[in-house]
Formats: sequence, C-alpha cells, structure tokens
Amino acid sequence: MKIGTDVSLATCWEEGYLIMDFKVRELFPNGRKNALDKDAVVRFYASDGRALGDWCIIKILDTCWDFVSLIEVYERHKEGVDLMCGFDEENPRTGLDDPNEYDMLNLASDLHAYCGLDQ
Repeated sequence: MKIGTDVSLATCWEEGYLIMDFKVRELFPNGRKNALDKDAVVRFYASDGRALGDWCIIKILDTCWDFVSLIEVYERHKEGVDLMCGFDEENPRTGLDDPNEYDMLNLASDLHAYCGLDQ
C-alpha cells in the first residue's frame, strides 16, 4: 500500500512530497484495528519535485525505516524538529505512543525535512 503526505499520490510524486510504501500485513500483523508493529520496516521515497523542469523527475530519496529508528532520530533532533514544525507545549506532537501509518509517515516527513532520512 502506498500513502503520501498529500491526498493524491501523483501530486506527492510530482511535487516531491514523501511517499510511504508498505505491506499492510507486515505493518499491522494483528490487523489494522490493532497496533502498528513498530519494528516493521517500510519504504519511503520522494522525487526532486520537478526541480529540473517539467521534462524530468528524478527520485532523490529511496530508503527503508522502522518506527523505532525514526523515534531514535526524532529524539536526537526533537527540539529543532518541533520548532520547525510548530509543535510546543500548547500544541504537542501526537501519535508517537500508539501510531498509525499516517503518524509514521508524518514523522518521517518532518525528519526528512529537518535532517534527511538518507543517514
């Protein structure tokens, strides 16, 4: 299954937004109504957002991560990521304790914007 940070996957690809590609049964081994497997590895990719013009779109990111590893990177950069994304005590980040696939995608997208996921 593929999901993106925009409603349309085509728009995500054309504009360089992050896309998450995963197998539902691996990410949710006990069914979608149950918890996400935080150790399940999923693929993230993005294009250059037509930076080279309409005639060429290049894949600039293609990497695999699990939620546990994303959290480790987030914890190292928490202050900067939260500041960049507008999270604070009055507007805290949610979805880290019991995440769904969109929480995972949004966290990955924020990390990619802040420090890159190609580490």
